[in-house]
Amino acid sequence: MIKLNENNKNDVIKILGRPHIIDKDKTEKWFYLERILTRDRVYKINKKKLLENNVVEFSFNKYGVIYSKKFYNEDNMNEIKFSKEVTENNISERSFIANFLQSVKQKMYKGIGN
Repeated sequence: MIKLNENNKNDVIKILGRPHIIDKDKTEKWFYLERILTRDRVYKINKKKLLENNVVEFSFNKYGVIYSKKFYNEDNMNEIKFSKEVTENNISERSFIANFLQSVKQKMYKGIGN
């Protein structure tokens, strides 16, 4: 059992494994998601029915000790606040090295075919 003001991040990882979501906004929060699916009726092949949909949120202080634990289920799931900020995707932008190699390639093959 995980206890407030007693257990730390390492204890949580030993018991539950790595978190599904880590929020490092103001205080570090870890989220664990649980979804239990079951097959619906026999005539609906590969259709699954959601039985459980739970989220556990742990908040840690600056020393990595749990100071808050919240449990969300279908009834109170809408209480979770999500950020409206959008993350920029810098991966699709080419790096300096990629641009440099592209220009070298163009200069190498510039005389071919003329």
